[in-house]
Amino acid sequence: LHRLETRERLRHVFSMVLVACGLCLFSIPFYPAAQIAESSPSEMESSETAQYVRRIILDGNKALNDSKLTELLGVEPGQRFDPQSISNALPRVLDEYKRLGYFFAEVDWERRPAEKNQVALYVKVSEGEMVKMGRIEFSGNTVFTEERLLEELSVTRLSIFNDSVFQKDMEGLLTLYSDSGHPLVKLDPSDIWIENGQLRMKIHIDEGPLVKIRSVQINGLKKTKAEILLRELTVSPGDVFDQREIDESLRRMNNIGYFQTVSMSFEIGRAHV
Repeated sequence: LHRLETRERLRHVFSMVLVACGLCLFSIPFYPAAQIAESSPSEMESSETAQYVRRIILDGNKALNDSKLTELLGVEPGQRFDPQSISNALPRVLDEYKRLGYFFAEVDWERRPAEKNQVALYVKVSEGEMVKMGRIEFSGNTVFTEERLLEELSVTRLSIFNDSVFQKDMEGLLTLYSDSGHPLVKLDPSDIWIENGQLRMKIHIDEGPLVKIRSVQINGLKKTKAEILLRELTVSPGDVFDQREIDESLRRMNNIGYFQTVSMSFEIGRAHV
């Protein structure tokens, strides 16, 4: 049961669907990196009398020392008490914990009365366990071997999982497929679990069909002949979709200097664009 619960929490942390389509890469993350427990609405209400922070009480923080945690919170003794500012600072704290590998960290805070017009800020941290980087596997891949896909991943060479590096790796995989005739590929890295203190992941790949170029249409010309643009293209009808060649064609058309803007769009149907 603990393992199943951990998997479910990790799905919330990392679950995303990434789709490459032509020149566009869409990344739709659905993860709260960690949990934020904000104070109740009554805590957020402003008072007629300004209050000031008398002292700051930090509890439960070990990976972050008091100095660093206070810096991230952006509050210090003598400062005017601003509940909204404190709540806005909590994501910074959680981002730092993520960077250190604590993806289940939770932060709560409350205001405690002190002397007249003064409060004590109590911050409770539950860091959870550190997650180290483990093995990543793939399923559904036929165009590329698992060894080739792993070559695109930088996150596996880190000791601690880094979500920014991971998302760049996912974009790299999307580009790899898009450059090889599969711009409709989808990546689903939602199968995640902890094993021996390490994060393990299986990325499910829906490669989509092999896409070829059926036709090329040019719109918006007034004086310039379409042939001038067509001869700058490095792709032709019948070619397998290759994002690199499309990018090069767009660059060459922009370099002609005749046009204010040149853009491309795609209509995909029956494995053709």
